[in-house]
Amino acid sequence: MSISQMIRKQIQEILPGEPFAASNFLSLGSRAAVDQELYRLARQGAIQRVARGVYAKPEVSSLFGEVPVAPVKIVTARVQSTGGQVQVSGAEAANRLGLSTQVPMQTVLLTSGYTRTITVGERSVRLQHAGRRAMVGASTKAGPVVSALYYLGKSAIGEREVQILKERLSPEELESVCQVLPHVPAWMSNVLRRVAACESDRHRLMASKLPQRVRL
Repeated sequence: MSISQMIRKQIQEILPGEPFAASNFLSLGSRAAVDQELYRLARQGAIQRVARGVYAKPEVSSLFGEVPVAPVKIVTARVQSTGGQVQVSGAEAANRLGLSTQVPMQTVLLTSGYTRTITVGERSVRLQHAGRRAMVGASTKAGPVVSALYYLGKSAIGEREVQILKERLSPEELESVCQVLPHVPAWMSNVLRRVAACESDRHRLMASKLPQRVRL
């Protein structure tokens, strides 16, 4: 199979609207060959260039036509393409998970790299440097949960918050939560065990969950 065929095959498995970096394909061939193929696909309209070195398959809505790629996804792909890690901010994660009603005024991502602001189109995304503790679970399904709990703090987590997480998290997210237990403080580990039932009853709980919800 040629480099071109291998790249096209991998791209077929990527969902429309989910950005990917050219660096994702460097295991298949040289940078020049990868760039040439992605350029060719972009010319054909099979993919679109959404930022330097970042592409996406067009997402089309029957009601609104072509859907722009979310700036936060583009920034995430850019950072990860250079080996950096990205974590949703605690305030954003808490809001998405239903643990807080406060909507952040600015889009902020935590990163293992340096603090900076990246502008995509008319939107700006702030990358805020965070220490190792805050980056636990970065780029995994457990990441937003860990980030939200750090943001809210031990004293703000009660039975209500535990129940919300039990209802919101998918089986895959619950499984991912169990994997980070050795890397979080004791109080958070206790909360996550109550949420994900990481002991003997975990599989029974996961079996009763509905299929995974799609969430940014």
